[in-house]
Amino acid sequence: MRPNRLVAAAGVAAVVWLGLVVVQSGVAAGPVLSVGAPFALGSGVPAGFGVAPSALGPDGTIWAAVPTSDDDRVEGRGFVIVARAVDGQKLAPVIVSASADSIASSPAISASVGAATFVWETQRDAYGSSGVVAVTARRCTLAGCTPVQTLASWRWGNDNENPTPFPTGVGPAAEPAVASVAGRTVVVFWRESVRDPQMVWAQSRGGSFGSLHSLGAGSLEPILVGGSGGRLFAVWLDADAYFDEAYVVPVHWARWSPSTGFTRPRSFIGGEGVPGNEFVSLTGLVGTPVGSTPAIAWVQEDANTGGGPHVNRIMVARQSVNGFAKPVVAYNKVASALSLASGDGVLALAFNASSGIEVDSGGPMMVQTSIHGAPFGRAVELDSNAAPFPSVSVTTDGHVLAGWGSLQFQPSGEVIFAELAIAPAGGAFSPPTTLGPQAGVESPTVHTNDAQAFAVWQSSTRDLLGAQVTP
Repeated sequence: MRPNRLVAAAGVAAVVWLGLVVVQSGVAAGPVLSVGAPFALGSGVPAGFGVAPSALGPDGTIWAAVPTSDDDRVEGRGFVIVARAVDGQKLAPVIVSASADSIASSPAISASVGAATFVWETQRDAYGSSGVVAVTARRCTLAGCTPVQTLASWRWGNDNENPTPFPTGVGPAAEPAVASVAGRTVVVFWRESVRDPQMVWAQSRGGSFGSLHSLGAGSLEPILVGGSGGRLFAVWLDADAYFDEAYVVPVHWARWSPSTGFTRPRSFIGGEGVPGNEFVSLTGLVGTPVGSTPAIAWVQEDANTGGGPHVNRIMVARQSVNGFAKPVVAYNKVASALSLASGDGVLALAFNASSGIEVDSGGPMMVQTSIHGAPFGRAVELDSNAAPFPSVSVTTDGHVLAGWGSLQFQPSGEVIFAELAIAPAGGAFSPPTTLGPQAGVESPTVHTNDAQAFAVWQSSTRDLLGAQVTP
């Protein structure tokens, strides 16, 4: 075996942290990862806040939002918008604050050339019997951010029909999703009111969002998925059946185009084609990034109404000529914390093969791929003891890039190290590349665009770091 070596990506403008290097152990059978010198995106990151939302623009600019508290139930919690371009230019940190009686969720982020749009929800009076939910947006460039635009605001109360938990555990959750395509930015979120709950959408042409339009019934986890030729899909769950104890959760979807907006929603039951009394989990709906081949995946759970053993599996539905094809089983065992990506005919899943159904329970880090529409191959275990929320991305030439947090035990206790690995389409993964020697405290997020790949992670010194990655 060859000795360990250090590999630095040439031409990467970066802030070099004293003593911070990238260590690669072993030699890959296929591509060998080359990781540039880490650079700082933000500092003072709260410990244990979860994965920081981030996005990579087509111009190579990384955008991220750093929470101001590690507890998403603390009133007054907001976040800080940070960004860094490939040439090292940075956005001066922009603070998004919440009032003393409000909580701002972590934002959804959509990046375009030279700009990014942040959309989030804020709940006021989170611990009362009623309150106010607002969905707001802000567009930023490296020069600064526009004023906050309120897209919708409404009161909620305990008399609402079937209220579902806000991230605080109280009140409804709008859960906005946002994507930029064909010169427009599209946002989708759930607007719940006492009389007329509905999924709604709006769009902008680089400025403020226009008026809201209804997509009809819905309730949970809207996502904006894939698409080419100026199209994308909105996909969301309808949990009313679950709360009505029917033990099924329909999946709704609608297709968007620049000329006509969204089509009339269509639906399927997540367990179609699979024996038993199953339903889509109320967590875990994910989709491929905008600009790639559309596909969705989710954790499906057995309703277990007969008292038998619990069943949990991963289902995948790909784009078809009529929207989405019949869902198929990708992984027929217990799993959680999904990540899905596509590129150059490769569809890749990353997940934790958990021993339970909790979305944040961690467990073995697994990657599974499908090549040119073929059935998914055997799931490959990259780490037997990983932190939750692994990440996967696919490059334009079909290389699968995976990121995860490796849980390792040291005399001082359990430590998480940020790890990366890469594989050619259908090939073996390289040995893990550790981003360190500083330990991370969350799983890293990996991003790719047409020409670049980056990893974003949180270090144990409470810094949000990034590095360019090349195979």
